[in-house]
Amino acid sequence: MVKYAEKKDKTRIRECFWSIPKQLGKENKKFQYSVVKKGSTAAKYAGSLQWIEDAGIISRCYNLSTTELPLDGNAEKDVFKVYMRDCGLFVSMLEDGTQYDILQGNLYGYKGAIFENLIADIFAKMGA
Repeated sequence: MVKYAEKKDKTRIRECFWSIPKQLGKENKKFQYSVVKKGSTAAKYAGSLQWIEDAGIISRCYNLSTTELPLDGNAEKDVFKVYMRDCGLFVSMLEDGTQYDILQGNLYGYKGAIFENLIADIFAKMGA
């Protein structure tokens, strides 16, 4: 991000990036720009989130208005969750001790966020 983003965008991109573990650790049903920075809006941060997605760091999972085909046609474009494309990077962003807990077999921390991100990453890599 530091190397390739334009100088004026770097701070917002970093704020979006570092909010992802917080977003997944909460029981939010969607990505919330107000979690990135208090009082922030989609108008201010949508471009930064798009930059991270274009870089291949995250995947979006859109909420569906109806669970029938075509899924893309039923996607609510303003209601989505964000998942890391690299589970190792995601785990490294979590607080100290998380890696040790995982190695001890405890994957239930962060309200299932680790499992949720893992499944989203598998689907993304399968092209789903």
